[in-house]
Amino acid sequence: MTLLQYFIVFLIFYLCVYALTDRICKCIEYCTGMKAHSNQQEETKYGASRKETCSEK
Repeated sequence: MTLLQYFIVFLIFYLCVYALTDRICKCIEYCTGMKAHSNQQEETKYGASRKETCSEK
């Protein structure tokens, strides 16, 4: 293989790893945001978080 072929293979490998990592990070960010949003809706619905109501008892 020539140097140009090694460079092209490395570039393709790098792009695949980058795309996979980016997709995983976006998924984690989306899931975390949805959990935070659902917790915010729950607090609004009940007026207080469950931790606050449990610690008051």
